[in-house]
Amino acid sequence: MTNIKKDLHALFDELRGTMEVSHITELLVFTAFLTKLEPSALKKLEDEKEEHAYQQLKEAAVAVKQKFPLLKSELFEAPQEHRIYKKGLYLVVRFVLALSASNAYSDFVVGLKELKRFKSRISDIADSANHSTTELFKALVGNCENKTLFDGACGLAQIASELNPKAGYLNEFNAHAAIMAERMLILNNREQFVVQSKDSLTDTHGAEQESVDVVVMEPPFALKFSADQRRSLAEVDYLLVDPGSSVPASAGDVLWVQLALSQLNNEGKAYLLLPQGWLFRGGYDGKVREKLIELDVVEAIIALPPQLLEFTSIAPAILVLNKQKEMQGVVNFVDASDFGVSTGPLREIGTEDAKAISELVAGVHPQDKRYRAVSREEIASNENILNVKRYIITEVEATKVDLSKELLKLNEMKHQYAESQKVLEGLLKSFGF
Repeated sequence: MTNIKKDLHALFDELRGTMEVSHITELLVFTAFLTKLEPSALKKLEDEKEEHAYQQLKEAAVAVKQKFPLLKSELFEAPQEHRIYKKGLYLVVRFVLALSASNAYSDFVVGLKELKRFKSRISDIADSANHSTTELFKALVGNCENKTLFDGACGLAQIASELNPKAGYLNEFNAHAAIMAERMLILNNREQFVVQSKDSLTDTHGAEQESVDVVVMEPPFALKFSADQRRSLAEVDYLLVDPGSSVPASAGDVLWVQLALSQLNNEGKAYLLLPQGWLFRGGYDGKVREKLIELDVVEAIIALPPQLLEFTSIAPAILVLNKQKEMQGVVNFVDASDFGVSTGPLREIGTEDAKAISELVAGVHPQDKRYRAVSREEIASNENILNVKRYIITEVEATKVDLSKELLKLNEMKHQYAESQKVLEGLLKSFGF
């Protein structure tokens, strides 16, 4: 296949209106997954007039499953029949057979991620990383080939797949998304990951991994909890600060932070995308921030531009935690709010911008006004608020105004207005008004 992205666009365009975008995506990934494992799996489905195509698809899945008994049985469950338009099944199969012939599965996964026009509806399957956040994490984390990684809210596992560590432990609350993620990882030759369908915040028992080198997460923002959940969460084993009998209803963000730190080994680093509100909220959030500063594990805070994410227009931030900081006693603050370019409703950060931000975080450009290393003492004096704008003041260039010239312009405009009024009055009189 010479242009997978172009062919994918054409396929989605042709099926739009007959199948939901998320259902097209599910069918594509499922059929590609089958042919990746067994190239001849869909040969019986080539005939457009096949009346029993869906049954043939299910039988093909059963046959492939028998050849791979160690893989989860859920991976071989076909999409529900009512989600599939008959002609759509044929068109998808034709596309996947061509894909199989060229063995371009990794290119297919990349092409699917970059379908920007359909991105928001593809992501209906699960909240998942976009191009900008993926580029940022790649630049910040760097080479992961000899590292272990944990992501407790992996979505479709895009970030983990791009970082490609030697071993990865991924959790996803949405069971359907977890299956999709595992299929896509196999398509992209990422068999070193363990994917579990579980709630990372509440289910901390029976974890298969030891402490990891890197935690990378883009968790859901501002989760709310019921009374029962709040009491249960107060008893989890990763809390740095005792919340009492129950955690606050709005403690979602701060729980992800504490979970991330608990997963790290003694030299590990964590990178979390969070709403900026967590950086200055009081109460339990403030107590955890105080503890993090006391432990000296906060390495950097990066303020990002608004309109970066599909699901919210608010400006997010990246929190970097490090259990083995090189610069003890300071936190690197970076104002990256002016990075990126507008692409319609969203702002996009590309590879070069992501690299520039990572250099600021590392202190490579200490004179840059968008960077500042702040001592723990100064942060403590600011009630442990980590809001970037508290420590980096953006200077606004004021244009000098020549008052005499501006007055001359004003008088000239007044004169022009008076002359125009005379002309208008003359015209009105000539027409009898």
